[in-house]
Amino acid sequence: MKETDDAGCRSIMNEARKMARNTMETIEKSNHEMGEQVKHDIQALEDEVEHYFKK
Repeated sequence: MKETDDAGCRSIMNEARKMARNTMETIEKSNHEMGEQVKHDIQALEDEVEHYFKK
């Protein structure tokens, strides 16, 4: 019975590690995409401010 419990526990832990890695990859991808969007938004805002003050 102990061997079955240990195998089950290892299986659960392996699945948890896999899910954690996938979650981290998703978070990193999302952060990168948001970072790119923020850069674009800041550049657009800077352009708008510059245009406003050139009037």
